[in-house]
Amino acid sequence: METLCDFDLSQALSDELKRPLTRCRREINDGELCSSIMESLVEETIVKKTENLSMAVRRIFQRVNSVKMLTLTDSEQKDIVCRNRELKLEAITLRGGNCERKVNFKLERYITACVSPGEGQPVVLSITNNNMHISCTMNDGKAVLKLEECCEETLSRISDDGNMDRFLFYRRITGMNLTTFESVKCPGWFISTSYERENQPVEMCEADTVRRVTCFKTN
Repeated sequence: METLCDFDLSQALSDELKRPLTRCRREINDGELCSSIMESLVEETIVKKTENLSMAVRRIFQRVNSVKMLTLTDSEQKDIVCRNRELKLEAITLRGGNCERKVNFKLERYITACVSPGEGQPVVLSITNNNMHISCTMNDGKAVLKLEECCEETLSRISDDGNMDRFLFYRRITGMNLTTFESVKCPGWFISTSYERENQPVEMCEADTVRRVTCFKTN
């Protein structure tokens, strides 16, 4: 019976595999050959496991029982209103008895296990008198703000490996009690208004965009 000691490991390899396994123009012995093969197998296994783990990582945002009703006024004193027929948000300076035109928003908070420093509180903003929610998606390299109808139950638990995170925004409050809303789906893009012009749509803008206002007072 042939024993392990009698087995020539180099016989298990083709001439093509043995040829490069030489050192200083001498053939390596069975011990060195075995060591080289094992090192190769171990390295390949580690790489595959690492790739699988990275692909499995995802963020889950869970809604908590915390609802806040509020209105939004930008730092230039323009209020957020809604053109009902077109379902478009606009910023306008309201005077006199027109305060009822302000949009009443419902803000709901979310929690997630993976939080990076400075990200802020994940929230969803919806209009109180209907089932419309603010969303943000990329279109031709630009983030676009929309009002979308969505079932409340669908938004109770949101994963970032799909497209439902378009409804999520990071809410950050500054020392002057001003709030910004950054898109979770489109990092670096913020809910904003025009700096000077009236009756302009509420849109997404990047943080360094000039003539746009990204800070709001919540009332």
